[in-house]
Amino acid sequence: MPHIWQFNGVYELPLGRGKTLGRNVGSGLNRLVGGWQFNWNFNWQSGRPLGMPGGVEPIPGTSAKLANATPDRWFNTCYADLNGALQKCQPGESPVWRQRPPFTLRTTPLRFDDIRVPWKPTLDASLFKHVELTRRTRLEIRVEAFNLTNTVIFAGPNTTFNDSNFGKIAEPRGSVYFPRNVQLGAKLSF
Repeated sequence: MPHIWQFNGVYELPLGRGKTLGRNVGSGLNRLVGGWQFNWNFNWQSGRPLGMPGGVEPIPGTSAKLANATPDRWFNTCYADLNGALQKCQPGESPVWRQRPPFTLRTTPLRFDDIRVPWKPTLDASLFKHVELTRRTRLEIRVEAFNLTNTVIFAGPNTTFNDSNFGKIAEPRGSVYFPRNVQLGAKLSF
């Protein structure tokens, strides 16, 4: 992927002994209100290049990229079949693909250079609480949320030219998409 931006940060909340709020609290109350930390990770990427359809080749001088791609039509699907008949074309559209005869070698790149699989920004966040129980014993309690905004990331479009869903994005990405996931954890160090 040509562009991956990741921003992350850690913020210790100003609560508890020696902090802005609760500067002079006792040790018992400090265990309750002090030691809070907020972490976040924001990820944005431009998406990986889309694989070229098999069985068809681009017509020189044309581009399959659409100015207003939608999940129902991620790229121009108009192609000329072996008899020269136009398939999967919108009214007034010229073909950008030509069907290859069976058993011919592929002479085109494996991926588009200008069409990407869709990707959306994701945000992960966590809240940590550190408690010093004794001089040598410490407790960490945490709540972590992955894909906090519950963003759906769809799979790439169908690139099988003779399929009725050619050029369509049909479902969320199975191996990458995951719904919001919240987990709780505790760690005792001694």
